[in-house]
Amino acid sequence: MTRSFILSILSLILVACNSEFTPQNGDLVFRVGNTDFSSAIKSATSRDKDIPYTHVGIVWVHGDTISIIEAGDTAVSVTPYGQFINAAMRDGDRLFATVSRVDIDRELRDAAVGRALTFLGQPYDNAFTVDNGMMYCTELVWEAYRDASGNRIFPASPMNFYAADGTLSPYWVKHFEALGIDIPQGEPGTNPVEMSKDPHITPIHYYF
Repeated sequence: MTRSFILSILSLILVACNSEFTPQNGDLVFRVGNTDFSSAIKSATSRDKDIPYTHVGIVWVHGDTISIIEAGDTAVSVTPYGQFINAAMRDGDRLFATVSRVDIDRELRDAAVGRALTFLGQPYDNAFTVDNGMMYCTELVWEAYRDASGNRIFPASPMNFYAADGTLSPYWVKHFEALGIDIPQGEPGTNPVEMSKDPHITPIHYYF
């Protein structure tokens, strides 16, 4: 997916951004990355006019500090908010990142943050497999966010690793060969693009 295509999508979004915006505890921050890994995710998960998000983290407001809980490169960890935002793909002064709010009671958002913190230190899940003691980014959100009855708010759906034209990126072939496992095509999972469009989520601030 080219930069010009991304810009053409973003130009359709008329949102005024300002420096006074402050996220709330439990907000989700979606961003577009520019690594080879991000490119492979974009080709597999983005279609038509989707904003090709490749990563997501959970806002944690503690005292006067705002951080992001994320399943990052190596493990579930806490990252300064500004550092997380500034790692997004950039075009001049614009950063391709969006803050969204989960449309549930604030107490449940706070509980989701507390639950996410219990996963700190779990290794990053390069196999994208649920319930294996490891976490990838949307899996962390999927596990953390639950309703008052303890049920997950966000659904899982069959994973896809193929591009829109039916081709498979060499990146994924090498990735899973190195792990010694089959590509988990069709297995239950989540991804940032689909999660960003969930009806429970409302975008509240764009950095572009």
